[in-house]
Amino acid sequence: MAINLEILDASQSQLTQNEQVKNMIDKGCDVVCVNLVDRTDEGIEAVKNEEMLGTVYNDKEGQAREMLNLAFVIATDGDKSDIPLIDGKYVRTPYHKLTLENIEESE
Repeated sequence: MAINLEILDASQSQLTQNEQVKNMIDKGCDVVCVNLVDRTDEGIEAVKNEEMLGTVYNDKEGQAREMLNLAFVIATDGDKSDIPLIDGKYVRTPYHKLTLENIEESE
């Protein structure tokens, strides 16, 4: 068994990424690993069509809420202890794994 590993950069372009994946499949690759974030329409369709095992949703609403909260606390010299900081300077919002089993819930 031969394993061919290629790391590709789609430069934030879904179309470029789709073309790269298609080219790898056309070359005979049996398995293509794709890092696809933000619940794109293409990613959702690929999961539904069982062309991809899953995608990840980056919670932009949660990020916006945390940024607004942080900005408000800083601007009003509020209580910073209410902000869930990691290492004293990071705010983490979770990613959500989307698979065929839960993809409908994300729409």
